[in-house]
Amino acid sequence: MNATGNIRMIRETSISLEEEMLRIVMEGDWAAVRAEYHLVNRGSGTTVAYGFPIDYVNPAWCNDCDELSEEDKVKAGKPLRDVRIELDGEPMTIRELIEPASEAAEPPPSLRTWVVTDLTFGEAQRRVVTVTYRVRNRLDDWAWSNRFDPAFSPRKFRYLLSPSGNWGDGRIPKLSISIDISALKDLGATIKTIKPAGYTSDDDILRWQFVNYDLSKAPDLQIEYDDDVRLLSQYVAQHRLLTPRLASAQASSTLVTPAQPGRHDISKMFDGDLDTAWCEGAADGGAGQTLTFEFNSAGVEAVGIVNGYTKNQDVFQGNGRIKRLDATAVYERDTRQVSATLPQRDVRQLNRRAIAPFIDWLEDISLLYQYTRKVELTIADVHPGARHSDTCISEIYFVGFSGPEE
Repeated sequence: MNATGNIRMIRETSISLEEEMLRIVMEGDWAAVRAEYHLVNRGSGTTVAYGFPIDYVNPAWCNDCDELSEEDKVKAGKPLRDVRIELDGEPMTIRELIEPASEAAEPPPSLRTWVVTDLTFGEAQRRVVTVTYRVRNRLDDWAWSNRFDPAFSPRKFRYLLSPSGNWGDGRIPKLSISIDISALKDLGATIKTIKPAGYTSDDDILRWQFVNYDLSKAPDLQIEYDDDVRLLSQYVAQHRLLTPRLASAQASSTLVTPAQPGRHDISKMFDGDLDTAWCEGAADGGAGQTLTFEFNSAGVEAVGIVNGYTKNQDVFQGNGRIKRLDATAVYERDTRQVSATLPQRDVRQLNRRAIAPFIDWLEDISLLYQYTRKVELTIADVHPGARHSDTCISEIYFVGFSGPEE
C-alpha cells in the first residue's frame, strides 16, 4: 500500500511538536496533502534532519511491468509530485534518500523513499514547517477482464501519524485533520473505509480533532474508495471509436424540425452533448427503425447508448425511449447478432461529469482478431413518450480497438 506520513525525527532532540494541522484533498487517483507543524526548541541551538516516507511499487516485483502501457508504467512509478517544504514561509532544499531494500531471495513488493531536509533552530526558538505534495493512491488495475472494460481496484490512501511521536515526549497538545472527499463524491465514488473512527462530516469534509494526543500510538489515517464511475467514464471516452474509424452513419428516418432542420440528425449522437439527441422520424413511435454504422480498420468490442433525450427531466419523459434493441455486427468473415432489453432510467440520476452508469451496453458483439465492417441497430420496441411519439438517443458509444488506417 502506498503510504505517506508526516515528519519523522531521524535523531533525538529537545524539539517538541505543539500543533499539527493536516489538510488533505482527494482528487481521483491522487491526494493533495498540506501539513503545517508548529515546533518549539526547548534546548540549545541545533540543526536536525527530518523527512517523511513514501512507499511505491517495486518495478522488480512486477513481472509484467515491461508489458505495461505507458499509463500503467506511471502508476507503477514513484507516486509523488509537487513536493515543497517551507520553514517559516521560506522554501527549503530537499533531497531524496532511498531506504535500502532487504536482501531477501525475492524482491520486496514495495520500496521506500524519504524526502528529507535540514532545519536549524536557535535556543528556545519556535518555527513553523509547512509540507505540501501530491501522492498517488494505491491501486491495482493491471488484472485482465473478460468484459470489454477493465476491472478497477479500490483506491487506498494511507497517512502515517505515528512517526511524529518521535518529537519531544511523543504527545501533541493539538492535532486537527480534515479530508475533503467532495471531488470523489461529485464523480460518483463510493467510500468504503474511513479510519480512524471519531470523525465528523460536513459537506463531504471529514474532520478529526485531538487534544493532548499520543502520536506514538496513533493509528494510520486511511481512506478506501471505489472510483469505478469516474474511471469507466474516462475509459469509454478514451476508447470511443469516432471519425476516421467510424466511416459512415445513417438512419432510416430522422425527425425534422422546419425551423432547425439538423436539430435531431444522427451526428447528435456523437457530439458529446447530452442536451442534444438523434430522434427517429417515423409515424409509429420508432419500432423497426434502423441505424447503420460502417467502420474503417477498427474492431468494435461493445456498443453503448445514452437512451432517451436527456436534456432535462421534462424533455426526457416527454419523448420516447428504446425498450428493446437488436444489433447485427458484420466482421471480415463472420456475423454476430445480439439483443438487449434496456432498463428504465431516471434522468435525475444522470451525472453529466461521469456518465458511465447511465450508458446501456450491448456486449458480446466482438470477435477476436477481426475488424468490424458494419453494425446495424434496430429499435425492436419502445417506451412511448408522455407527449411525443419520437424515440431518441442522446449519445452512442462504440468502444474497441483501432488498426492501421486503410
